[in-house]
Amino acid sequence: MRLSIGAKIASGFGLALSILITIGVFSYHSTTKLIDSSDWVTHTHSVLNQLGGLLSSLKDAEAGQRGFVLTGEQRYQEPYQGAGQAAEQTLQELRRLTVDNPNQQRRLDVLEPLVASKFAELKETITLRSTTRSAASKPFVSPIG
Repeated sequence: MRLSIGAKIASGFGLALSILITIGVFSYHSTTKLIDSSDWVTHTHSVLNQLGGLLSSLKDAEAGQRGFVLTGEQRYQEPYQGAGQAAEQTLQELRRLTVDNPNQQRRLDVLEPLVASKFAELKETITLRSTTRSAASKPFVSPIG
């Protein structure tokens, strides 16, 4: 049985259409995966930026503490006080960003007490300097670096 020219053309168009539909489905699937991967990369960069901000806050607090302990000038306490608030906000933001990742949440469970301990240490040296009005607290200042 021979196919007519019209049937051959129709089957050719049908084959081409099915190939185009298959390519479209695969393209859509690949694009969706690419967008999802891009979103995760953006999310990872957000987490890394927040961690960098936390480290910056800790450095600011140490610099303020060091300046106050060495000079006794109240103006050096401003970076320390601002850094404490910034660190708290950053930790909350990190909790929010990693709420879907139990491993990261456990790491934050370890990190938060360490940050609190560091701020308690800084506060202790500032209090010592404030109450003694002398350089007696200088040995407690961490070296730069």
